[in-house]
Amino acid sequence: MRPGQSQRNRFVSQTLKKRPVKKKNKKLIGLVVLLLFIFLYLSFSSALKISNLVTPLGKNINQAELEQATWDYLSQRRFWLLPQNNLLFLSKSGLFNYLNERFPIAELKIKKRPLHRLVLDLVEKDYSLVWLENGLYYYINDQGEIIKTATERPQNVVVISNLADPKQGEKRIDMDLKYLESLHTVQQTMTVNQPDLIIGHYVYDNEPNTIKLKIEEGPLLYFSTKEDIVKQVSKLKVLRDQVFPDQVNFLNQLYIDLRYGDRVFYQ
Repeated sequence: MRPGQSQRNRFVSQTLKKRPVKKKNKKLIGLVVLLLFIFLYLSFSSALKISNLVTPLGKNINQAELEQATWDYLSQRRFWLLPQNNLLFLSKSGLFNYLNERFPIAELKIKKRPLHRLVLDLVEKDYSLVWLENGLYYYINDQGEIIKTATERPQNVVVISNLADPKQGEKRIDMDLKYLESLHTVQQTMTVNQPDLIIGHYVYDNEPNTIKLKIEEGPLLYFSTKEDIVKQVSKLKVLRDQVFPDQVNFLNQLYIDLRYGDRVFYQ
């Protein structure tokens, strides 16, 4: 072997070993470039862009406001990169949380559809009572959650006039749910057992364990939340039958207190 030949062979051998590494780097760079191209294509391509929004016509949720809120969310980007108006990159959980914070939604299904369509299939929360405070009518459910707000007195809905401290919060009426439960019982029992009496409204004040019901053009009725509501309504029926058979005399009473055992107080 000639002098220096061994060193040249080692150099050639090392050079040959390094070449595959360069090829791997080129492949990796090519793959990154390809993925970047695909990402940019999918991000800016109109093929996946949401342009058609299908929303339900609701009872308590304004359809135009729901659509506007949805478009507002779709105009955002997730992680500063992923456009939310793209069917592929849209975060359904993110849109759900965004809308749920702004509307009384019980259930919401977000469906991605061909032809650039996004379908919102939802079930609204409904109200059962109306809370009157500072001139505003708050439509609430059994949990005290505010469903919507109005300035005009509603029709065919139970109204509770608040004469105590303000209870209206950001999303709910902050009050004892036991009171609402008892009020529903009074309402249902009166409707069944005293159907001829027209309920005007309920009065809420600081008197504990008490439900006050104002009969339209008639007396204020006092019920105890600690006593059996059905028995209290039964006492009212006996009072009307035996003491005030004349409807006019009954309606002329100022109040009728049914809270104390077998006794009834009236004036």
